[in-house]
Amino acid sequence: MFGEKVDVVRDFAPDSIKGIAVTVASANVRFLSAETSAELRFHYHGWSLQKPDLFADGADGIATFTDTSKSQRVGDLRLDVYVPAGFEKTISIVTASGCVTIDALECAAFSFAASSGNLTAKNLRTGGDLSLTTTSGNCTLGTIESSRFSFGS
Repeated sequence: MFGEKVDVVRDFAPDSIKGIAVTVASANVRFLSAETSAELRFHYHGWSLQKPDLFADGADGIATFTDTSKSQRVGDLRLDVYVPAGFEKTISIVTASGCVTIDALECAAFSFAASSGNLTAKNLRTGGDLSLTTTSGNCTLGTIESSRFSFGS
């Protein structure tokens, strides 16, 4: 493979975090269960034509991960988000063309916005709002539970 190898890990203490905000252009995002309840982790890995312009921060209690690179991805550039069990906080995802995959996730509120990216969620439960918006992407949902659901396409 040519280009820049990407392997970045950022950990946050979940008790100091009130939400997660992810913004990526074309990387695929997977939400996974954390191995321990004391772990909230972003793991960004794969290959890029150039070194990505990353920002990861926990300011104001929001665990933020942003890749503002304009380069196209090569191979399988992926962001794995490890969420501890019982994470009753808000989660927001914005992507241009990345695909988001969720096996099982519970949170206070969830929002997904994409231009042409896809969302596949087998089991997604929120105690509050669930908002899905895409211009030309697909949303494939299994079991969802929410007090208020909105979908725009």
